[in-house]
Amino acid sequence: STTDSRCVFEAWWPDGTLEVSTGADVRIRGRSSEGFPKHQYGMEFVNDAGEPTSAELFGMGSEGDWVLNGMWIDRAMFRNKLAFDVFRELGGGNDWAPESVYVELTIDGDYVGLYLLNETVDRDRSRLDIAEDDGTGQSFIVAASEDGIYSNVQYGRWEIDYPTEVTGAVQRGVEARLAAWEAEITGRGDPFTEMDLDSFVRFVLVEEFVKNNDGYYLSHRVYAHPDGYLHMVPWDLDLSLGQPSYNDNENPYSWIAYRPAIVADSANDAFHQRFSEMWAEAREGTLATDAVIGRQEALRAHMGEAIDRNWSRWNIEDVDFSGYLYRVSSPEEEYARVATWTEARLDWMDAAVESY
Repeated sequence: STTDSRCVFEAWWPDGTLEVSTGADVRIRGRSSEGFPKHQYGMEFVNDAGEPTSAELFGMGSEGDWVLNGMWIDRAMFRNKLAFDVFRELGGGNDWAPESVYVELTIDGDYVGLYLLNETVDRDRSRLDIAEDDGTGQSFIVAASEDGIYSNVQYGRWEIDYPTEVTGAVQRGVEARLAAWEAEITGRGDPFTEMDLDSFVRFVLVEEFVKNNDGYYLSHRVYAHPDGYLHMVPWDLDLSLGQPSYNDNENPYSWIAYRPAIVADSANDAFHQRFSEMWAEAREGTLATDAVIGRQEALRAHMGEAIDRNWSRWNIEDVDFSGYLYRVSSPEEEYARVATWTEARLDWMDAAVESY
C-alpha cells in the first residue's frame, strides 16, 4: 500500500505465512519501460524513521534494495530469470548474477499481476561479496550507462554504482582501472591481464545464446573481483529469445548484430579457444537442449495459474514495443514460439561456434 513514494511492503508465502512487513520507498524504474502500462518498481526498505534498512526475502539474503520487474514485453515471463540462472550456474560459484523469485503484486488492494522480484547489483555479503572500498576506487561496480566515465570500447559510458559516495579519489581510481583494461582492448594487447577470461567468455556466451538485442549496448555491469580481475554481470535481457523484430533478432541463425570493440577486439586466440570449450561443456549440461527446454517448462509450471491471472489483468495482445514485437494471442502460443526458436538457436550455435 502506498502514500506518495513511501509504502508499507508486505511479502507473503502462498500458504499465508508472512515473510516480511516493512516500510519501503518505491519508484517507477526503467529506461524504456517507464512508459509500459504495467510498471516495474525499484524499492528501498526503510524503518519507521525513514532510514535505510534490510530484510531477507524468500531465501535471497538480507538486503534493502530490490526490483519488482513487471515483465511487460516478456510475454513468456522468464527471459531475464532464465539468463541470470544460466549465467550463475555456468559460473559454478565463481560468477554472480541476481537471484529472483516470482511474486503476485497488489497495490492498494488492486491486483496488478505476476512480477519477478529480483536482487539489484549491489556490494553485499549476500550479493556481490567484494571488498569495501578504502576510498581509492580499487573496489567498485560500474554499469554500462548513458552517463558517467567515457568508454572507448562500447556505446555506453561507465556509471559508478559502488562506491555510492564518489569522491575525486574514487573517480580517479575507477577511471584508471577501466582505462588499463580498455587500453588492452583498443591496443590489441591482452584484455585478460585485467578481465577474468572465463567471466567474460561466460558473459558473451549467455548474451549470444539468448541473442540479447541490448547485448554489449547498455546495462551490463563490471566489478573488481577479490581475485584481482574484473568480472561481468548480465542485466536486462528481456529483448531476447526471438524478439524484437529489428537487428535481425527474430532470426536464430545469426550472432548479435551489435558487436563493439569490447567484444570484437577482445576476441583473441585465448577467447576463441575458451569460447569453444565452454560452449561444448555447457552443451553437455546446463545448455543441453533437453535441459534448456526443461528449464523453460519448469518455470512455466512454477508460475502455474498465476500466468492466467496475469493475462486476465492484462491483454497479451496489447503487449508491444514500438511496433517491434511479433504478435501472439495466448501464452501457449508464446511458449511454443520461444521453444522452437531456442531449439533452432542451440543447433545453429553448435555449427557456428568455431567461427565466432
